[in-house]
Amino acid sequence: MAGKISIPGGIEPKHLAEIRQIMEDNLTSLNDQFKVMQIDLRLNRSVTSERLPYFIDWVGVKETLSFLKRDEKDLDPGLFRFGDDTPSDVNKEAVDGALTEKRPGSKALAQKAQVTYQKFIGIIAFDSDPNVNSNRCVGTFTAGFKQKPNNNGVDKELERIAGWTKSTSDLVEWIQDNLILGGPLK
Repeated sequence: MAGKISIPGGIEPKHLAEIRQIMEDNLTSLNDQFKVMQIDLRLNRSVTSERLPYFIDWVGVKETLSFLKRDEKDLDPGLFRFGDDTPSDVNKEAVDGALTEKRPGSKALAQKAQVTYQKFIGIIAFDSDPNVNSNRCVGTFTAGFKQKPNNNGVDKELERIAGWTKSTSDLVEWIQDNLILGGPLK
């Protein structure tokens, strides 16, 4: 665990910049393939098996960000929500290992940006701490759409990004390499 950082207190601007780049790369790919409008990331508090997620980042396509910035010219939704630990039922379901969706009517940031459908998936990462040495559900990855997607490939790609497949994504690699992990053991 030497050199790894904890959630919530250890993330510094350089870590946020690294996370932001990974998130923007994922958004570009997901938008090109499936017309994803925004994605966000929550990570569980370090060194606990409880579901205690903290909001880490939120990125959106230009259209989505333009809508949000009509009233708040300098608003960066990811920084605006960073560190928020407000509980969410769908995030809890995703941390429990379900691929879930958000129902219309939520008052979340995404709905304010005209994103009316979201898919949530728990992020699975290997905790190499000798006292753990097991997979954990370390947080959630969310993809938002204008409407419910009609493409089964969306779920497969979200599963790859979130570490459910043998192919490790850049996001999961960064999490495993840089963070002291927390969340339920899997």
